[in-house]
Amino acid sequence: WHSEDIACKFKDAKDRLVKKSRNTSFTVSSSISNLMAVPFFPDNIVPVVRLNMKRAVDLISEIKQLIKHMRPIKIPMAYIDKDGVQKYKDILFPFDPSEVNLENKESIFFPNGVEFRAMPANADSAESIRGMRIMGSAGIIDESNFMRYFKDIYIALRDAARGSKDGERMFQMNIGTTRKGRLTNFNIWFETIMKTKPDNLLVFDWPVLKHPLLDLNKSLIEQAKTLNLIPIVPWHDIKLLEQKRREDLNTFKEEYMGELVDAEEQFYKYDIFSKCIDENLKSYDRPIQGEVYTIGIDPAGGEGGDFFTISIFEKNKKEQRHLFYTKTIELPIMEIKCKDYIKLWKPARVVIDGNGLGYQLAQELRREFGVQLIKVIRGVFTIKTAGRVTGGIPIKEYLHTNQNKMFNYKEMTLLADEVQIKHYMMWKNDYTCDHDSELGHGDIVIANGLALLPDNFRHIDSNKLDIVRQKEIEDIKIKEVELVEPDVEW
Repeated sequence: WHSEDIACKFKDAKDRLVKKSRNTSFTVSSSISNLMAVPFFPDNIVPVVRLNMKRAVDLISEIKQLIKHMRPIKIPMAYIDKDGVQKYKDILFPFDPSEVNLENKESIFFPNGVEFRAMPANADSAESIRGMRIMGSAGIIDESNFMRYFKDIYIALRDAARGSKDGERMFQMNIGTTRKGRLTNFNIWFETIMKTKPDNLLVFDWPVLKHPLLDLNKSLIEQAKTLNLIPIVPWHDIKLLEQKRREDLNTFKEEYMGELVDAEEQFYKYDIFSKCIDENLKSYDRPIQGEVYTIGIDPAGGEGGDFFTISIFEKNKKEQRHLFYTKTIELPIMEIKCKDYIKLWKPARVVIDGNGLGYQLAQELRREFGVQLIKVIRGVFTIKTAGRVTGGIPIKEYLHTNQNKMFNYKEMTLLADEVQIKHYMMWKNDYTCDHDSELGHGDIVIANGLALLPDNFRHIDSNKLDIVRQKEIEDIKIKEVELVEPDVEW
């Protein structure tokens, strides 16, 4: 697909679905395919669809960089001059980059009326696409697996296709994703449609490695000595791939081999928590007048590969207003970032994971903002269910069971963020999460759990909370609990 099918197929056009490994340049290839279609299909709107508007705009920015660095070829074109003499002049193919309008943040405008338009994967976008009449390359649907409204977007694009003057269907869309979770909207659609195998759809498998004798239960390095194991793209290295395989085989199968792994161990079920993701929920850069906020902070930084995360929720509606995360940050910058957020949002409560380097960060925040505002979880902390004689529920467990209960009752709303969705799908039933060199340690989930802790959660006499333990999720048994605070620093 990278080479043979990169250009438009005109009357032989087919939609293209790529089940891909990570970092296989699907974005670049599909962008080139769309750019090559520009001169053949003027006055076309080309939707560029990702999970949310920010991610879609990011993709538009990537396409702009391709345009800036492209080298068009000169093609002689015949024309008749005013004296009736046939002459030739050179034109640039597929277009002259200098004539493309790159000023708009959300769109790219070409001289012949073509527009590449960023669109979030929500119901409003599907409705807008239905009103378009599209020929040629019909845009990109990227990371489809995590789209709640994937099927709506797909049907809208399919139905927006218009044929040529003689009725030929000169139309093709580009769909790409890694697969994770059997019950995602995308996978349900995919497994259904593959039973009929429609003629208008080409399906490509892009695993990072492909060989009939490859055994994923054995060392890739050792197998590479006898098998011709060549990664799909040159920037993947066998040694690094072997490291990822050993970290977590199931994750490696999904993320790098395009295999769907049944998720019996997955704590947060996609078909449940995805109903609490709102593609229309706007991310705000500053507080809304009259709202009250809580902030959860999960510190990480340096070379550990985890995400430093700040998650902000509206306290009463339990709606996520802002999400910040990064893997490349040092402690001094972390402190500045946290202070800036607290001063701007003026939250009612900030809860921070005070273990590891979080302890130093927490102490610095307490010195500036006080112990009443900055709550620090450090050490052992147990929630004891009413009526239980011994033992209790560790705070680590409660951060997850509380969120799962909120998902079941639709008591919270999350921003549509691709990394956040992946982080929820990393956690297992034993409340652990395997470290991933690219996705970290599911850190966004911890920050969300800290932000969503209920009021007065450290007071024994006034605290009554709902909790759903993993073994009780099926029938959603709600228990009153009281909080017992052992030797823990606040």
